[in-house]
Amino acid sequence: TSLSPGLGLAVLDAGIVGRNACEGVLGLSLLRAPKFPDPTCDRGTHRLRYALMPHEGDRRTAGVAGVDAEAEAFAEPLVVRRLNSGEASAGGVDRIRPVEIEVSGAAAVEIASLKPAEDGDGVVLRIVEKHGGSGVATIRVPGWAEPTVVDLRERPMNAGATFAMRDDGGFELPLRPFGIESIRLRKR
Repeated sequence: TSLSPGLGLAVLDAGIVGRNACEGVLGLSLLRAPKFPDPTCDRGTHRLRYALMPHEGDRRTAGVAGVDAEAEAFAEPLVVRRLNSGEASAGGVDRIRPVEIEVSGAAAVEIASLKPAEDGDGVVLRIVEKHGGSGVATIRVPGWAEPTVVDLRERPMNAGATFAMRDDGGFELPLRPFGIESIRLRKR
């Protein structure tokens, strides 16, 4: 919401589902406690986390590195885990390299997940365009990875066509407004 010209205030929360903003008033419903169908729903002791974040501009012009990134970090803090001796990434301990995404155009991209494939064959990178823009994502992947487009159920799309890889390990992916893109990364 806008505090004054050029400034805003965001409410960050960790899983609180009732929130709204209307005419400069921010609301946060902490509990529902309905009696039907479960008369004991939401009763008892609860631990809730929320924070207020002042920022410049509105939520969208504050940028992905602003409100969106802070809200994500607040709700789901990054967990870093050191690999144990003998444990390997999909490409081997000696070849760990992050997935890098660079976006051109009006798209705002978020990595929704990077998870093991359901069938155990590689990992699936899922990205989402969040603000209704379009553009192109240049995605750079580890050298061991061969990317292919899959649907949300992780089935190959476009007859399992692969991407034209560049020398820097990157490929280009067109982004649609509010689109969800899933890429399977398999060992070469």
